[in-house]
Amino acid sequence: MSQSYVNKNIFIVGSEGGSVLRATLAPINHYSNSEGKLMLDLQQGVKFKPQVYPFLLNLLPKNVREVKAHIEKVCKINKI
Repeated sequence: MSQSYVNKNIFIVGSEGGSVLRATLAPINHYSNSEGKLMLDLQQGVKFKPQVYPFLLNLLPKNVREVKAHIEKVCKINKI
């Protein structure tokens, strides 16, 4: 991996297979996923801490539902 000297948000990544990829870093607006945020705000069973929101809201709404359902299932099985 190598980072650009001019713009710290641009870097390249090489793989063992010989592929070289150019990538950029961009700030993520975690709260732009309004459907996912609403789903987390209206939680009934498992209560997620606010520190988890940035991770979960980086997912697509469909995936937020799947992750939330999985966590709730595990908590129910383990009686947490």
